[in-house]
Amino acid sequence: MPWFGQQLLCGNSLVGCRRQIYRLHQLPQEGKKGKPALAWHEQAPEELAWDQELPDDAIFHFLLPDPGMAIKANAVIKELLPEQVQRIGEWKKSVASKPFSAAELRRLQRLSRIADGLLQEWAEQLAQIRERTTDPLPVWGDPEADAGLAWKPLSLKDRIQSQEVAGEGIANANARLRLKLAMDYWCALWFWPLEQAHQLPSREEWLNDLSCVLGDIESVLDEDEGQLQLLPDTQPKQLAVNFNDRHGYVNKAKLLEEIERLRLAEQVAERVRPLHWDLEFADLLKAGGFDVIVGNPPWLKVEWEEKGVIGDADPMVLIRKVSASELAKRRTQAFSQHRNLRAAYFEEFEAQNGSQAFLNATQNYPLLAGSKANLYKCFLPQAWRIAPGQGVQGFLHPEGVYDDPNGGVMRETLYMRLRQHFQFQNELKLFQIGNRNKFSLNIYGACRQASFIHLSNLFHSKTVDACFSHDGHGAIGGIKTDDNQWDMSGHRQRLIPVGE
Repeated sequence: MPWFGQQLLCGNSLVGCRRQIYRLHQLPQEGKKGKPALAWHEQAPEELAWDQELPDDAIFHFLLPDPGMAIKANAVIKELLPEQVQRIGEWKKSVASKPFSAAELRRLQRLSRIADGLLQEWAEQLAQIRERTTDPLPVWGDPEADAGLAWKPLSLKDRIQSQEVAGEGIANANARLRLKLAMDYWCALWFWPLEQAHQLPSREEWLNDLSCVLGDIESVLDEDEGQLQLLPDTQPKQLAVNFNDRHGYVNKAKLLEEIERLRLAEQVAERVRPLHWDLEFADLLKAGGFDVIVGNPPWLKVEWEEKGVIGDADPMVLIRKVSASELAKRRTQAFSQHRNLRAAYFEEFEAQNGSQAFLNATQNYPLLAGSKANLYKCFLPQAWRIAPGQGVQGFLHPEGVYDDPNGGVMRETLYMRLRQHFQFQNELKLFQIGNRNKFSLNIYGACRQASFIHLSNLFHSKTVDACFSHDGHGAIGGIKTDDNQWDMSGHRQRLIPVGE
């Protein structure tokens, strides 16, 4: 029975923190005259390679309050929560957009160095954990297959996972838990609950919270904590001692108990489930990344549709054409008649609005700048980022990336990576979309001069293999066969090589 503790993770693949930096000269600074042509958050952050030392003037993006954070209210939300909306606007000005003082920048640089040290240390620890929890896999027919097999008990793997990864029962938070809490906090600010606007951190509170979480300000060891394990007993003792010596003591449970903002951020993160690829797969990304990535990502625009929420309580708003004034009246009635609906309404608005802000932000998805975020589009740059030069990615997605009038920046990269483009028509109803709708199988690789194979008018995937295995002789079939069926036969000459 395989053990999947280090292989399977569940989370939101598109929302998370990355090993990316901005430089001091890009950030607004107090007393600095003149504005750059582009604000720092209107530019793509710089990727920090795992084998590259953190530059002296670098600050991790996930340590910076971002102007895109906190919910952007529409007219209805402004009417329902006027005080909270005003407070959010003030927060954006005073915390996210305000120039940084010299002291704040020095502190952010120091926190970045601490975070980088934790990331590097966690990558090494995770590699060791993966090695210690991976069993040898004998291959039949190999004369040395059974030599020296050492299978680890399932109970030991579970204990390693719970103590060294999840930190259960361990007083001192490991590198992963510290980074994850800081990263979750940053992501939570994009989805911050509207009714908790008063809990948004000031600039000073944000920096203090990060200092406590990352270990720049150490926790104090109380007497009653002596009953907890300070170090994992599954880990080589010297490794655990060395970590404590280098990074000090941080009690995550105590921080959550004492700082309400952190508790709220953790609750938001539990709902959003951000997946920090650079943290959870640190050892693999440091070693190069994922060789093969396959997926059928959601073909879905991120949009707020309040009728869908109100419709749970009042289905008539979905059945009839309801005017704006009538919808407002029905909303008020639904809120008064259904006790939990108002909270669910705000939660759904926060999820949709926060996702829109995060995915449409140039600093998070620069290749999609100017183009409306559809979830499948976001998966492409995310996959390219975590794949090495020789990696291959296969995605099933709509054709919008090829004809979006605002998608030129994306296509510039896409065509350099595209290897094979197999375009389908949905006449056989492979998907629950219209018969004439088109979608494609797309194979991507490392950037190079544009060169790919194009194959169109496909109705079934077996035609792809049939085209590649065909000898190239004989007549090419049509869209339909002589007996008026969709033609699924293959022919070598249907494969169109496309270059510059």
